Amino acid sequence: STCLIGALQEIMGTKYTCTAIIGLLCINCLSNSVYAWHHQPSQTILRHTTTATKRRQSALKGAQFQENAPSSRRTLLSFGAAASFLKLDYACANDSVGSKRSSKEALQEAASLVNFGRAEEAKGGQWDKATRYYTKAIEAAPDYALGYSNRANVYVIFGRLEEALTDYDRAVKVSSQPGAMYEGLPDRWLLFLNRGTTRLALNRDPQKCVDDFDQAAVLRNKPETLVVQNRAQAYERLGSYNLALGDYANAVALKSQEVQPFWLRYAGVLFEARRDQEALVVLNRVKTKFSGEAEVNVALAAILVGSGDQKAGLALYRTLPAVQRQKYGDARFLDDVVRWPPRLKEVVLGLQKTSAEMGLEELQRTSEVAWK
Repeated sequence: STCLIGALQEIMGTKYTCTAIIGLLCINCLSNSVYAWHHQPSQTILRHTTTATKRRQSALKGAQFQENAPSSRRTLLSFGAAASFLKLDYACANDSVGSKRSSKEALQEAASLVNFGRAEEAKGGQWDKATRYYTKAIEAAPDYALGYSNRANVYVIFGRLEEALTDYDRAVKVSSQPGAMYEGLPDRWLLFLNRGTTRLALNRDPQKCVDDFDQAAVLRNKPETLVVQNRAQAYERLGSYNLALGDYANAVALKSQEVQPFWLRYAGVLFEARRDQEALVVLNRVKTKFSGEAEVNVALAAILVGSGDQKAGLALYRTLPAVQRQKYGDARFLDDVVRWPPRLKEVVLGLQKTSAEMGLEELQRTSEVAWK
């Protein structure tokens, strides 16, 4: 959910133009770094420009919304998923065949209003004004899916996820009508990806998330890292770790030289499958890139202990600040925020207990020395 363009290589190409990446519900994020560590899916808002009109291209030229977004939301990826919220950009309605249920004039008006909304975003993140334009577009042509999808994207940026999900539902429904102007066009997969990631962020029915990502994969009709990453997390929520493992492995294989935060989840699922040495290889690569992140070090310490190297794991764990050890030693945090697999959670809780006991022993020895 950043004009941190260097981090977009996995999904960027000549086909896409980056307009904004805004993090969703981020927790303890590094607001000014390319990769920000937090625990809810983040969003990549991109716009497809191959069919855009000259007017729309002009309005969007040089747009870098993220610099105007709240700094607490200026993030890219997360351990939860690299969820991507992508803006569809079909041709303007006056260049397309309209829906049977909307007049040509209404569609032209809605398309113009959507363009005005995007222009407000491009001028400096005028989100409220943009939302008003998208709402007017919906009122002008209730069958115009881009009105719903663009408004949903803005709702996501500001954490209004229930409203975003409602709009994505409407966009999917409208775009699925027989004879709709979007039927058969390649970018419809983005609607399903966006809806699935919104459901994932809301922790809403992981099977429906899987269904959305499956549909996105079918419509995309080519390997797409964002789809398989998010589907892997949905499988985790379902407890289907073998299926999650397959998707994470495929996502990593697509860009095996580009270490990304979701690799930590991949390592956790490998550890759950008792493929401990493979988990260590993956997580050591993550640590090389993100050595200062507590989440990385906690997970690595736990996997070291679980793989038999208790001394190294405990030593690493005890280098962390006490506040971090306390946070990751909370079962509710592990269940509700980072949502780590059961085995990893169990080892971390054991580490915290051992560390706490060692701390008490050290405190007791120090007190005895001071007393003497």
